[in-house]
Amino acid sequence: MRPLRLAAWLAMPILVGCSDDAPEGGSEFTPVQDWVTEPHYEFGDAMEGDAVFGSVTDVNVHASAEMLRVYVLDGRSAEVTIWTADGTLIRRVGRDGPGPGEFQRPVDLAVLQDRFHVSDERRFTTFGLDGNFLRTDMVPPSMSWRGFRLRHEALFADGSVVATPIVPTRIMAGSMGDDPVDVLPAVRVFREGSSWALDTLAVISYRNWVVPFRLPGETLPANLTQEWVVPDSFRGDPVSGHAIVARMEAAPPGTLELIEISPAGDTVWTRQVRLPPVPIANDEVEAVVHRTAAAFASWGGDSIPSQSLRRRVRGAIVVPEAWPVTRGIRVMSNGEIWFRAAKSDVPGVWYAVPRADGDGPIRRITLPEWFNPRDVTETHVWGERRDELGIEYVVGRRLIAPVPGV
Repeated sequence: MRPLRLAAWLAMPILVGCSDDAPEGGSEFTPVQDWVTEPHYEFGDAMEGDAVFGSVTDVNVHASAEMLRVYVLDGRSAEVTIWTADGTLIRRVGRDGPGPGEFQRPVDLAVLQDRFHVSDERRFTTFGLDGNFLRTDMVPPSMSWRGFRLRHEALFADGSVVATPIVPTRIMAGSMGDDPVDVLPAVRVFREGSSWALDTLAVISYRNWVVPFRLPGETLPANLTQEWVVPDSFRGDPVSGHAIVARMEAAPPGTLELIEISPAGDTVWTRQVRLPPVPIANDEVEAVVHRTAAAFASWGGDSIPSQSLRRRVRGAIVVPEAWPVTRGIRVMSNGEIWFRAAKSDVPGVWYAVPRADGDGPIRRITLPEWFNPRDVTETHVWGERRDELGIEYVVGRRLIAPVPGV
């Protein structure tokens, strides 16, 4: 595919949003292959042993010719544990603290071909696959976007970091007197000689996501977060060194636009996934109106919202033609983009899209509703589940392909 420079790429969602080519029938929808899974691996809740997790924050896997290793980031204990697929502990890595090889409120784990790293609120800490500490990468706290500090999303092989600004919701909504923030940049922070520089990779839409809502007796408006307006989803992928953007707000109903961007801002590939739109029912609208109005009424000590408040809430809620396709994406190490259906008659439905141009089939995987997928290999999907007592388990479920002709 011929690369598109950033300026041209930013124009694409506007053109797509103006299109009248929304599918009229099933023939124009993206073809799907129905996959299911079955239980295979699970470990956790060892009353006497090693497999006890405080809070599973992320699960990644690394497959080699010798074995498959499962890397589990536990946010509560601030450590990474490395396991065999059947739950034998190989090693513990890290602990809470500011020193080398330690973590402070870790949030993400990325396993690459020859190393893995953990991101926390201050830095990226990199280890060899065996758990030996290699280095720490930090972005200066002084780096910001228009005075807003940055949330570090991913570390690339060249030492650059993908980040997004942390903007308070009141400012996003325009509740402080300024215009609402409709878009925010996803930026790449990199070294330029002896200093740091910042470049825009993509522009992420937040239009109509949160709006101000005036309440009697309150100096500042409350924030009303829309139920059916979903911001663009942005993910940095340290495995490929690229970033993925998912757009829905400017696309036709039932459509998700996926775009992969290189660090230089070039489009690597783009694809539209078109699924049958799911209409928003009147009772779903009324339920959201009641829930939102009741929350606002409680600010003034009322247990039941007035009809006037309900009417105002109904007037402020954006009700599009259909449910959004999803509420966010996940980038898996097998090269697929996974997303969960925002609305489905079957709980636990996820879709997996190959990272390439074209309109070939995608996978529709039905998982148990309680299962949270984190990473995927050729044969298994890995993640975690929480039982009725709140105990967490790391789970690997075998993927089962559809039977031809059935």
